[in-house]
Amino acid sequence: MKMDNIIAVAWVVAGWLFVLSGCTRMPLYEATSRIELLVDWKLEPSHSVPPCNQVQVMFYHRETHELMFTYVLPAKGGEIVLPPGLYDMVLYGVGTERTQIRSLKKYQWIEAYTENTDRPSVFDGQDVLYSPDHLYVARRRDLEIPSMRAMDQVQKIRVEASSIVEEYSLEVAIAEGAEYIDRVEAYISGQARSNYFARPELRAEAVSLYLDMNFLPKENLLQSTFETFGKLPGEQSEVFLRVSIINIDGTTQDHIYDITDEFEQDDNQLLIDDSIVVDIPKIDNDAMVPIPNPWNEEVIVIPL
Repeated sequence: MKMDNIIAVAWVVAGWLFVLSGCTRMPLYEATSRIELLVDWKLEPSHSVPPCNQVQVMFYHRETHELMFTYVLPAKGGEIVLPPGLYDMVLYGVGTERTQIRSLKKYQWIEAYTENTDRPSVFDGQDVLYSPDHLYVARRRDLEIPSMRAMDQVQKIRVEASSIVEEYSLEVAIAEGAEYIDRVEAYISGQARSNYFARPELRAEAVSLYLDMNFLPKENLLQSTFETFGKLPGEQSEVFLRVSIINIDGTTQDHIYDITDEFEQDDNQLLIDDSIVVDIPKIDNDAMVPIPNPWNEEVIVIPL
């Protein structure tokens, strides 16, 4: 064979080797599928529309539980592109004021929690926290995303988001002396600190919650509506309520109630079987007598 022919053959072989080395087979996990995620909302009675504008959607490896992909979508859902595979999916509504989310990288450790209050830090030996906002969550285990054969194929996935937070109403009657009340502080113990909402499971640590109390003059009632992740699980877990009446002379009356049994009722209404008699202010002979004027809003007109 002539030298020119040998060189030509060598160049052809080299060219084929170059082409073959540049061709790689795309693994299945590198392919993508189009998913249309539809979110339905199981709303609380106090919510007529979804209480958020966006949801965060997270897909976790089924075996390692590691976070693989995350998306932010409108409240009603939207379209995403996802590699085919087997996942655990978690979705939650973003934008809550008091409820915070942490530990997103591991499926079993995703946690909804609230911070400690700036008020008295301990009641009944427990940290005092803010009550949580409603947090709407949807979950799907063993979600299989198939490989799409055509570019125009779309798989629809529908989930229902519901709140992981319980809502309670509380009423305490005032028998006498409402006009002497300057303010009221209330605390409820025996509540779960947080919620691992992907499992789902309450964190086995008891805390107390600070409650905002309102006075209803016509009914002579102290009233509160509050949210909680739930009573700490277990038969030995007790729930106590402390209502602190701060008088206009600065003195405080503490009323403590064991409401463990009431908290187990299905109607989520805590009606305290007691009528508080507010003490008459203690005034020295030489002191100015406070003028009873409780619960009135102060209106200040600022000229523009």
